[in-house]
Amino acid sequence: MLLRFLRKLIDPVSEQPGGRRPDPQPPPSVRHARTHTASLVERGRALLARGDLAQARVALEQAIDLEAGLPEALILLGAVYAQQGETARARDRVEAALALSPDDPAARNALGNLLRIEGKLEQAIEHYRQAIAAAPRFASALSNCALCLQDLGQFDLAREYYLQALDAEPSDPTIATNLAGLLFDLGEFDRAIEFVDGVLARDPQLAQAHVTKALGLLRRGDFDRGWQEYEWRDRDAGRTQPSPGQYPLWNGESMRAGALLVCAEQGLGDQIMFASCFGDLSAQVADSIIECDPRLSALFARSFPRMRIYPHRKKNVEPWLGDGIKPAAKTWAGSLPVRFRRRREDFSARSPFLRADAAQIAAWRQRLQAQGPGLKVGISWRGGTPATRCATRSTALTDWAPILHLPAVQAVNLQYGNCRDELARSEQTLGVRIADWSDALSNYDQTAALVCALDLIVCVQTSVVHLAGALGRPAWVLVPRIAEWRYGDAGESMIWYPSVRLFRQHGEGWHGTIARIRSELMRLSDGTRPAHI
Repeated sequence: MLLRFLRKLIDPVSEQPGGRRPDPQPPPSVRHARTHTASLVERGRALLARGDLAQARVALEQAIDLEAGLPEALILLGAVYAQQGETARARDRVEAALALSPDDPAARNALGNLLRIEGKLEQAIEHYRQAIAAAPRFASALSNCALCLQDLGQFDLAREYYLQALDAEPSDPTIATNLAGLLFDLGEFDRAIEFVDGVLARDPQLAQAHVTKALGLLRRGDFDRGWQEYEWRDRDAGRTQPSPGQYPLWNGESMRAGALLVCAEQGLGDQIMFASCFGDLSAQVADSIIECDPRLSALFARSFPRMRIYPHRKKNVEPWLGDGIKPAAKTWAGSLPVRFRRRREDFSARSPFLRADAAQIAAWRQRLQAQGPGLKVGISWRGGTPATRCATRSTALTDWAPILHLPAVQAVNLQYGNCRDELARSEQTLGVRIADWSDALSNYDQTAALVCALDLIVCVQTSVVHLAGALGRPAWVLVPRIAEWRYGDAGESMIWYPSVRLFRQHGEGWHGTIARIRSELMRLSDGTRPAHI
């Protein structure tokens, strides 16, 4: 999106009626140098658009070596660095472009993009708005601002920005697809389908539109069509997980000879969720190689003893080849549901499918009993990343005070990452101590054992939901008003895991949701309700 607008906004004079009087012509040698520099910039732009980052970087760095004060080249080079994961260098280049041209909307938009990558959404929005102030019909900045607002949960305002962007660029497929995704989130299914189908009518091969449609269909429970559309994710230009080896794709038929490689994809929670299909797979394929996050290796090996479990590849080294195993075919873990989860009935009786270590469970039960009487409840209050809407999925630990103050509840920390300061503040301000064992959280096999030893898990949308559900343990989940597709758009149950109960957010804030959970916990601890946990 960014590259489509750079040239127009860097040289707007040529588009103004009458323009301005051209500058005096420089000497021929200078004109030749500038022509060569301009050709390098154009070459870098074209290579970047094709995804050839290495050669784009060479061309743009050469252009800047010849003429340092080129905002356009600096912005383009910043985009290259950002896609290569060098965010700090990317910011240096874009900030250098802004220093040369402080009012350049393209540079503002580029800096906003980098800040969004870093999760600094409010700062990104400020730069997008400055770009829009300078160029009110700058569709890229309008659309990017809408994405940030959507990530922050400001859905109505995000819609306004998308509509302005679409008015500026009515035929832009990315804007229309992003707007369709927002409409799916808001439950406006028919209008979302209208937008995304309009995009696909113009470009039937646009993977992003197919994947957006897939998530909308899956949210509604249309698994047959949804999983078919989900297969397009492998062609999405934004996908960052390359498939290993030049093995043929599995056609879904039974394999009694040769090994099938199941390639890992996405995060911990996704890998656990897709693992629910491994039992179905083993009935069709005699020999399976399962690739997974290293943190899941021990848990998967215990739970799927008939399958060969390997951690993620490093530097494209395939560890199974070292064991003398050459796959006959490959598939993605996320492609298993299209074979085994086409109807609602296909989800029944599939959990639990993970198994924690029995000795570790017993050891954790002893540690928990030593804490005294009461329900032992594991809690996790933050989830996701800026790219996966952590702002709408997460809560503050202080929001949990009504639960933490229940005398019959002993809270146990299940929050990943460094949260010591939050725990300390909670103890100081709320007068509540939350049991915290870092050894359990740094080892996911230990986390699984702890989850099995607890009476209940109460958490936000995070990988702990998948872990508890896959182990068959009761989990109560705080689900935001706009939930991830896998949580569906209504109801208290989660089709993937029978032991998971959903507490959906109504209105703004989490006060009402926390209050409902507190009430349910009181009924459980009082024994006035059958303890289905």
